[in-house]
Amino acid sequence: MGRDEFKEGLETLGHTVELKDTEKAVVPYRITEGRFAGTQIQIGFQVPADFPVTPPGGLHIHPRLIPINTGAMDNTRAADSQPFGGEWQYLSRPYTQWPFKRTVKRYMEYVADILNTL
Repeated sequence: MGRDEFKEGLETLGHTVELKDTEKAVVPYRITEGRFAGTQIQIGFQVPADFPVTPPGGLHIHPRLIPINTGAMDNTRAADSQPFGGEWQYLSRPYTQWPFKRTVKRYMEYVADILNTL
């Protein structure tokens, strides 16, 4: 199952992973740079069953860090997170480089870049 393979990759990188259901995983995470440097959050991932063929979509984060703004075309775009609940925020930032580097490590580098530049 894709979620379990993603979980193993996260654990290899030193993350503690909480599984929510057949497609969700949550990790605690500390943002290292930018205006939210030092902020402890949780990141939720919806992992497709065919991972690593398909990567997780955008990030679900808790607590919310930026205002809900579904119409923006930049790093201010955010929406409510339906799959994770009302206290979560969805950052729609699909990883377009996945076909070239299909690893959890590469995906988490992308995640760090998103969070460090909010």
